[in-house]
Amino acid sequence: MGLLRASKSNDITFNEQGWFLNGQPQALVYFASWPWLTLQLKDQSTSHVKTIRVLRGQVSHENYWKLSLLFRVQFSQGIKKGLQ
Repeated sequence: MGLLRASKSNDITFNEQGWFLNGQPQALVYFASWPWLTLQLKDQSTSHVKTIRVLRGQVSHENYWKLSLLFRVQFSQGIKKGLQ
């Protein structure tokens, strides 16, 4: 998916290696897609949780919908793992 800019100070990256915030590895704690995209990322080295709201105007239209789709895919994968 590449780099998603949520604000001037927060560079969110998601790739095959996981989530990154400003280059630091993160664990995705929470993701909501309504009324705006809200991510909670937990720093894997400090356990600090940061909440980031992504408004449509802050990322490209394409990346906004990629994030929404990604949430749905991860949510369904989590349910599948829980049912196994």
